[in-house]
Amino acid sequence: MIQGNNVLVFNWLYDLATDQPLQPSGFHGQLAEALSGSDPQVADAAMRAHVRHGVESTVRAVCGVQATAESKWRSRRANSR
Repeated sequence: MIQGNNVLVFNWLYDLATDQPLQPSGFHGQLAEALSGSDPQVADAAMRAHVRHGVESTVRAVCGVQATAESKWRSRRANSR
């Protein structure tokens, strides 16, 4: 469950918090082809490239976020529950 939530959070960050362009055309189709093929090394390399896509821009975006007075209430409110 925790791992699943981490994936959801990362996808949210990737989609909303970065200036990362959309995936290239055929991005998931090429991944599916590599994963369903007969070469495990090709599948491994394709999956690693897939999960690394957008990591750098996501990290830059998250590191650049500054807490503001407007956003601090959300942290206090979440912690008070």
